[in-house]
Amino acid sequence: DYEPHLALHGGDDGLDFYRNIAKNYRNAIKKGGYLCFEYDPSQGDDICTILEENGYNVLERVRDYNDRERALLAQRKED
Repeated sequence: DYEPHLALHGGDDGLDFYRNIAKNYRNAIKKGGYLCFEYDPSQGDDICTILEENGYNVLERVRDYNDRERALLAQRKED
């Protein structure tokens, strides 16, 4: 009841949200600006690939208190 539809139904592999943000909102983030995502622990490698293919450098991948990878910090490349 409280989560956005796209966050719960992200396409066949669950990654459509990340693809859309990385591709369609890139120009909304200034060059050198930052992007942070929280995600399912099984999606980290795929999300990093999506970001790198769309002009971001992944700076940090963060683990939660249960030692599961849960978030990342990326920076838009200067071009």
